[in-house]
Amino acid sequence: MELIDTTPFFFGLHPSVYYSYNDEGHEWLSFANIYAKEIKRTFAEDYHSLTTDELYLEWFSINGGKKFGHN
Repeated sequence: MELIDTTPFFFGLHPSVYYSYNDEGHEWLSFANIYAKEIKRTFAEDYHSLTTDELYLEWFSINGGKKFGHN
């Protein structure tokens, strides 16, 4: 897996800070950028096949989902 450029963004902060709220999100943001199409496709499939509770737990819960290994 090739990582996305980690050049600092505004005020010396890496863009991942806006998603993870700490300095530990570089790998996650790179993964999300690389696999964006697959993530969107999987969400659409889950939207049509999971219950509301299952969809929430996989995609929106603060505990994170299990499908992509990043929570």
